[in-house]
Amino acid sequence: MPPAALALGLAGVLPFAACAGALWLDVDPALQADAARALAAYGAVILSFLGGVRWGAALRLPLAQATPELVLAVIPSLLGWCALLLPGATQPLLALSLGMAVFGVLDAREGARGAWPHWYSRLRIILTLLVLGCLLAAVLAG
Repeated sequence: MPPAALALGLAGVLPFAACAGALWLDVDPALQADAARALAAYGAVILSFLGGVRWGAALRLPLAQATPELVLAVIPSLLGWCALLLPGATQPLLALSLGMAVFGVLDAREGARGAWPHWYSRLRIILTLLVLGCLLAAVLAG
């Protein structure tokens, strides 16, 4: 696994951890609401990014194979956007957790099939587990 990919991936987990941690602090409820919204917004952005990774990978495929992959690649962005429209603090985080888990599994399968570098699949598993832990911690704080 390239050290830069690991370092950047772990750096990308920091906002998840910071926002989830903020929800456990005994502070002003308005600040906690802001932290929950920030966490959901960042989760939606990252879910969209994961769709972009899939889109980029699909561009290298023959057209017949690329079309279903391109369709699959737009789903994370739509899931992230829909999650932001859900009421309350917990529902968006649960929806994002589902999206992260599903696409984490799909990305790991792609690596097992040899469609992506093996290290990327391992990185996705690590980062997905960390992000899911942060989202679960945030849900439990609520």
